Amino acid sequence: MRKFIGVILALGLVAVAFSGLFAATSDDAYVIARCTVSVSVLIPNTSEQVNLTAGGAGSVNEVRISTFVWVMNDSDGAICKWALRVSSQNESNDGGVADPWAQVTAPTAWTLSTDDTAAPNEVVLRCAFVSITAAESHFTGSAGYLSLNDQYYNIGTGFANPASDAYTDAWADGGYNDVNPNPGVQSTRNLYFRLRYPTAVTDQLYRRFVITVTAALAGN
Repeated sequence: MRKFIGVILALGLVAVAFSGLFAATSDDAYVIARCTVSVSVLIPNTSEQVNLTAGGAGSVNEVRISTFVWVMNDSDGAICKWALRVSSQNESNDGGVADPWAQVTAPTAWTLSTDDTAAPNEVVLRCAFVSITAAESHFTGSAGYLSLNDQYYNIGTGFANPASDAYTDAWADGGYNDVNPNPGVQSTRNLYFRLRYPTAVTDQLYRRFVITVTAALAGN
């Protein structure tokens, strides 16, 4: 009986010793949450097209800056970044009035330059989101050259915001030009284009470039 009591006392002392090791003045609780949103972008029909021939056809190597296209983040609660690309090129004899736009392919399609130098059947097409009327100063450096590939419009170098009159980044992550969902601040933005005509062309058809804007969550 004494041996049994001794064992119980020994085990009790060990338990007290270990309880002292795990004692704490604070501990953690956990709250798990997840927010689901819809991601969407809208270019209203009333502003989806800009016409650089409104003042007449351009001449070789001439530079023209468009009026703006409205682009809206109409997502349900999503702060978004936008990628832009030239998804197709069309041609028409009269600008789509009586002669419908038709897909144009090589060798007559105008190619896209990667710098501000045009060439025969090669056009320079740039874009900028600008909070005021766009001017030549908003298309400087290496920013905004459109291509056939998606490029996320961002802040800083590369495919980027202009140095001045840029929109405010909705989320200061130091990267993309993030946009608040409608009706948030600056959820609708003005997209301008600058085009330098080719140095020579093989026809006098009207050309239409289709610019696709794709939205994604800013944190992805």
